[in-house]
Amino acid sequence: TDFTLANGTLTINAGATTGTITIASIVNDSLDEANETVILTLSSPGNATLGSDRVHTFTILEPVGGSRNLSFADATSSGAESVSSKVVTIQMSASTASNATVNYAITGTATGSGTDYTLANGTATIAAGSTSTTITIAGIADDSLDEANETIIITLSNPTNANPGSILVHTYTITDNDNAPVVDFNATSSNGAESVSSKAITVDLSAASGQNVTVNYAITGTATGSGTDFTLANGTLTISAGATTGTINISSIINDSIDEANETVIVTLSSPGNATLGSDRVHTYTITDNDNAPVVDFNATSSSGAESASSAGLTVDLSAASGQNVTVNYAITGTATGSGTDFT
Repeated sequence: TDFTLANGTLTINAGATTGTITIASIVNDSLDEANETVILTLSSPGNATLGSDRVHTFTILEPVGGSRNLSFADATSSGAESVSSKVVTIQMSASTASNATVNYAITGTATGSGTDYTLANGTATIAAGSTSTTITIAGIADDSLDEANETIIITLSNPTNANPGSILVHTYTITDNDNAPVVDFNATSSNGAESVSSKAITVDLSAASGQNVTVNYAITGTATGSGTDFTLANGTLTISAGATTGTINISSIINDSIDEANETVIVTLSSPGNATLGSDRVHTYTITDNDNAPVVDFNATSSSGAESASSAGLTVDLSAASGQNVTVNYAITGTATGSGTDFT
């Protein structure tokens, strides 16, 4: 008569999260009648428990005679977050002798309840004899966070004394007016003994952001990575929305037994996302060697050979291998005469 749908059972297949009950064959008759409802009530779930939203009411709207079409004046608008409120106009193509009403629901990426703005779901009324009314988005917050532009979406439904018009959704965009934060190192250099197995290098933001901030980093220096002296590869640091610092970790610093020069790990920032790069974009971490220099001396304090032996090799020893070239001067004395007379 008005629609087709009987009592039944809905099955939501394993692995799915939604199912649909279809009200079919809604009849567009020629009778002048009140809006009518189709009420669906859930019960007796199998392999589930019943939630609180167990009743759904679908309203079949009766067309209103004449040309009283109700809709937003515009589909979109925008304003800086420094503008504290926005008035959105609903208009009707002709006035009526009695009030016309329409429900509105609020969605979008902006957060209501005073966080980004204040506006809740409600009902707008166009007074008898009038052709328009307004919905006010109030309390738009001018915060100090750099963030993406945010939207407030107002959707009209269930008009009374009017027909649904052509523009039933209005999207208001709050445009952010805050500068992106500056990202750079907390300090440009630091150091630690090679016995310290790791080092966390702090990256700062000049202010918290409403968006995740990313920055690439590249590794150079005199120390060898990939587990030889330390472990850290080129990568991307993410500082989460709301935070003001992040860390890049130099790990697995090797405490070897080789005397060697101090070595550096140089971390260079580049290509920030949702931020600008500050001046302290390079950090040099110095791994200070903690090994004693080896002892150098002769393998033996004396040796001999017949003058028929044309040469003699005298061995000089190190007490341990070194990571650096070792040099030692030597001076020649004795009773034999050099410069080719007895030896060279």
